[in-house]
Amino acid sequence: MSGSLLGTIPAKLTPREIAAIRKGTVFRGMSRDALDCSVGYPESTNDWGRGGKQLIYSATFMVYLDNQKKVVDWQSLSDK
Repeated sequence: MSGSLLGTIPAKLTPREIAAIRKGTVFRGMSRDALDCSVGYPESTNDWGRGGKQLIYSATFMVYLDNQKKVVDWQSLSDK
C-alpha cells in the first residue's frame, strides 16, 4: 500500500504529511489527501458518528476520519 500515489502529491500538504507519504505511514491529524497518497484509496467507506468516516482498506486495516477529514485513529488487525 505504501507510497501508491507518491507521484501525485498535492502542493497543500505539510512537511510532516509528505514525510509520512514517503514512509507509507499514517498519523493523527493527517489530512484525507495525504492519507490517500500514503496508503491509497479505501475499498469502502462507512459513516462513523458525528460526520466522520470509517475507511476500510482491507479486512485488517481501517482508518477513522473526523468531520474535518482528518485522521483520528486507525486499526490494524492481524491475519490470525
